[in-house]
Amino acid sequence: SLPTTSIQLRLADGSRLRAEFNLSHTVADIRRFIRASRPDMAGRAFRLATAFPQQQLDDDSATIEGAGLANSVIMQRM
Repeated sequence: SLPTTSIQLRLADGSRLRAEFNLSHTVADIRRFIRASRPDMAGRAFRLATAFPQQQLDDDSATIEGAGLANSVIMQRM
């Protein structure tokens, strides 16, 4: 019943994922989703950034709505 958005994730290995999140989910939730979808990345550190304009997503507590990530493309960097 909460508002949702679709986010496209471009992973460092060249693959892509598409995920639905509530606007109240956080950047940390996006990281957890990537690690759950790709267990081989569970122990590896990575950064997230928006595609355009490029912006590092360093604040894991930022919500998708608050960070302006609704319907965005997020890139994973190793």
